[in-house]
Parts: sequence; structure tokens; C-alpha cells
Amino acid sequence: MGLEQIGERRGLLMVVLLAALLWAGSVAAEQPESFAYTVEFEGIADQELKSTLEAVSDLKARGDRPPASPRMLERRARQDQVKLEQALRALGYYDPTLTIKIDDQERPLRVLVTIDPGAPYLIRSVVIRSVASGRAFDRQLPTAYQLGLKLHAPLVSRTVLDAENRLLENLRHRGYPFAVVAEREVIVDHRRQRAEITLVVDPDRLARFGEATFTGVESVALDFLKAQLPWQPGDRYDGDLLNEARKRLAKTDLFSLIQVAHADQLTADGRLPITVLLRERKPRTVRGGLRYGSDAGIGARLGWEHRNLWRRGERLRVEGNASSLIRQIDSELRKPNFYSERQALIVDFQVADETTDAYDSSHIESQAMVERNLIDRMFLSLGLGLRYSTITQVERDEFTLVYVPARFTWDTTENRFDPSAGGRLEVKTAPYLNCVGDRLLFFKNYLDYSHYLAVLEQPQVILAARAVLGGIAGNNWDKVPADLRFYAGGGGSIRGYSYQSVGPLDADGDPLGGNSLVLVNAEARLRLTETIGMAVFLDGGSAFADSYPAFDQALRWGAGTGLRYHTPVGPLRLDFAIPLNRRDGIDDSFQIYISLGQAF
Repeated sequence: MGLEQIGERRGLLMVVLLAALLWAGSVAAEQPESFAYTVEFEGIADQELKSTLEAVSDLKARGDRPPASPRMLERRARQDQVKLEQALRALGYYDPTLTIKIDDQERPLRVLVTIDPGAPYLIRSVVIRSVASGRAFDRQLPTAYQLGLKLHAPLVSRTVLDAENRLLENLRHRGYPFAVVAEREVIVDHRRQRAEITLVVDPDRLARFGEATFTGVESVALDFLKAQLPWQPGDRYDGDLLNEARKRLAKTDLFSLIQVAHADQLTADGRLPITVLLRERKPRTVRGGLRYGSDAGIGARLGWEHRNLWRRGERLRVEGNASSLIRQIDSELRKPNFYSERQALIVDFQVADETTDAYDSSHIESQAMVERNLIDRMFLSLGLGLRYSTITQVERDEFTLVYVPARFTWDTTENRFDPSAGGRLEVKTAPYLNCVGDRLLFFKNYLDYSHYLAVLEQPQVILAARAVLGGIAGNNWDKVPADLRFYAGGGGSIRGYSYQSVGPLDADGDPLGGNSLVLVNAEARLRLTETIGMAVFLDGGSAFADSYPAFDQALRWGAGTGLRYHTPVGPLRLDFAIPLNRRDGIDDSFQIYISLGQAF
């Protein structure tokens, strides 16, 4: 055979092999397609149960990945039958009828899952006892109802497991950190379709708090840290107090990592040592911000804070605020654990100079208050203050005021800077006495409540509403210092009107302020992306000369829309507002506001 013939045969062989490979590849590619299938569930009247079983089914979950052969589909169906029967038992259906048939005459193949779940088995009785069966101890155990096990309810596995967790949590709350469920017995009566449940708990030894060891601490005093713990050594152990300790330590703003854990076993005298692992944050913070309002111009704010001034969580804050209307320096010293772990001493000092259409004012003010934490995020404060001011409105006046401020706050929002749920309430009152010059006594009262409600999750839509009431009693409005009267209008009250312009005005149209105040704000906030949002709003209200709002007088309303750019410290806000009750010669046709943080 010549070389030429050999070459021809080799070429022919290569063509045949290539054709065979292509044919095999096409068969392999088409084969899964030929065993594609659909799944149908029937026989289940309860749609919620049907949806649950479909979610469990592998036939459903893997429908887009057909098997390579009918035998593999049959095996998948057998495995699915076992899973579905297990799921039915977990949901209380212990006597179901379940069949899975494959119709191979249709393309795609049709898989029919027929299920008759039968009647759910019900809980007939529940017994909860300890391993020692001590009557006194057993009587202290929670009831079946308290654990979520209701008689004549369906026997659902998840409900039983949840009951066990609640039982152990109850015991850990009462001083038994190593309690375990020693035995779980569920006796099923198939004839009566009933079940009897017995839970036997081993509480182990009663524990008391031992000494707490702090690690990772560098600059915070140990006695201050121990004061944050809501227990004393020797107190009966309560697992809930570990979470409370984490919350208290977190509120100090001193730590980036907080872990509170107990030892793995008790000491010989029944004490449980506690370990607190901490990682300190840098104690100093510098903050700054800019704002703009077409009524007030450009403003700037710069602040500095130290959160651990003398190693015991003392917080010193100094802040400067400047614009065409105000030049102001504020400082606040906050000392926690003031004669009680629930109290704090707050000392404020302020120097300010204001130049507005309503008045020119310079004042120095200081106050000291004791703040009491009544319950979680609810505070009551009482103190003493001194304020010296010189004010020019019509004439120049001087005031040296002594006052007794009281304040009540309650904050249930989940986010300080951009809340989407809960509410904020602030109530303030103070009697003021002018102790130099003309006798002057008046009471200033203020109430501010905001509420937030998320009505949609995607896209996120939040409805926000606010109501403010204020009143000054004891003197006519013209006797009260002009910079302590109530004013309305501007970015913080009624958008669309210039700063302080809504309320009593003099002959030249300048604000005079009033002895009472009403404000209402409503805003719909839409979050389009993670960072971009928008809002539409309606603001209304007014200041009034009398001590009580004159509701027979018309309120001023403003409306508008705005853009939001969300940052970790709150949204950057751009608002455009128009006055709905525009006054000729007084109100501009629109106002623009730019600042950081929501309007309320």
C-alpha cells in the first residue's frame, strides 16, 4: 500500500471520527432536553400548605435541571416523596396519602404529585417537669400555654422546638445557665389522631454572678466599667442581664467591640465568672457641616467632642455655629453615673449673638441639670439656669433671668439620624424670673412630637408627621424678652416662608414674636436607591400674641419637594418650597434649603 493510499485512509478515518464525535455531542446536548419535565401538585385544599410543600420539593426546585435518564427522574421522585412525607409530619400530618406519577407520554414529561394530607394530629396533653420531679421546683416551671404549646392545636415540630428554647430561656433567666432538655417524648395515638408531649428539663445547679474580668481596656477606668454592669457579684444569674450590660456599654460610645460571656462551668461555691471583651474607639471626634437657606444665607457648624475626658465616660462637646443671623458657641459637659447608674449631670454653657429682622440680641447662658433614665430611652431632667442678655427690638433692654428647666423626652425610633419607625416626644417647661431691674415672672412651655411609619419596603416609603405646641404664661408678649418668644417660618418650622416671618408683625413687616406657637409638618419620603431619595412635604402653623394659640386665625401653609442623598450620618437634604398663603410685599415666591439631616 502506497503512502498516498495510507494518507487517504487516515484522512477518511479522521472524517468518520469527527462526524461520530459531532453526532455524540448533539445527542448529549439534546438528551437532557428530551427528559425535561413539569411538576403539578393536586389534592391539597389548603393553599398555604400547598405552597410550603412546593417550596420543600426537589422536583420543583430542580425543574430547570432535567435528569439525564428516566431512571434518574424516578429516583428524584422517590427522594422527593420521602422529603414531602417528613415535611407533612413536621406540620402535624401523620397519616397522609402521597403518590408521585410520571407520565412519559407527554413532552415535556409530566410529574403529578397527589397529596391527601388527612387531618392534622392535635396536642392532647403536655407535661413539663424536671429530672428530679421536685414539686416545688416543677410548680415554678412555665405552663404549656406560656411556652406556646396549646391544647387541641396541631402538633407542629417547630412549635415543640420553640417551646423547648423558651423553656431553657426561662430557666437561664431564673439562674440556671446550663439547663438542658434531658428528654423529649412525643407519643402519637394514630387511632385518635392525638399526641401527648412530655418535656423533662435538667436545670443543673443554681448559679450566682461571679467576678467580672475586663480585657482590652486601655484608658477607661475599671470602676466606671463595673458600674455599667446591671448586677452585683452574688446576685442570682440572669441571662437577660448580659444583653443589658452590652447595651449599657454600647451607650457610652467608647467601644467598637463588646462581648459579654460567662464561663463554661460554675466555681465550687456556685459562682459564674463573667468575661467582658472590649475594644476601645478613639475618644475624640471632629464634626463639621454647611447649610444654605435662601432666607438665612450660608451657615457653618464646627464641633469637637471628647467622650472619655477623665476616664469615666465624661463627655465634653464644644460647637460653633455661624451664619448671617447668628454667631454662637455651645459647650456641654455630661457626667454619667451621677450618684446613680441611671443618672447623669449635664452642664451647658452658651454665648451667642443674633442679628435678625425681629431683634438684635447678645446673651450668655449656663444651666446645670440632673437627667434621670426612667426606662429604656425615656428621660426626665430637672435643673437650674442663669441667663444674661441685652436685646434691641424697639428699645434696648437688659435681662438677668434665673430659671428652673424641666424636660421629659421619650424616643422610640430605631435610627437617630434617619428614622423610619417609632416616635419622639419632647416636653419642656421652665419658670423664668428677672432678678435685676423690673420684676418679671413668666412660664415657658413647649411640646414637640414626631412620628414615623414605613408604609412600603420596596421602594421604601416613609410617612413622617410632627406637631408642636408652645405657650408662655404670666406676662404680655411685649414684656417677655424678644429672643425667648416663639417664632415660626424657615427651614426648621414652615418651609416656604422666611426665617421668623410667620406670626405677629410690626408696621414695617418685621417679626415681633409671640406667646404661643402651633406647628404641623407632614412629609412623604421615598428612597429610590441605596443613596438617592426624594420627599414631598406640607408645613403649616403660626406664632400668636396671646398665651394660647388663636385657632380662629388663619395658619400659614407651605409645600414643596426635595432631594435626599443618604450618607452614614444622615441624608444631605435639598428642599424647594413655596408659600401657599403668600403675603404681598412680605413673602418671596419660593425658598431653597440645603442642610444635613432630615427636617424633623
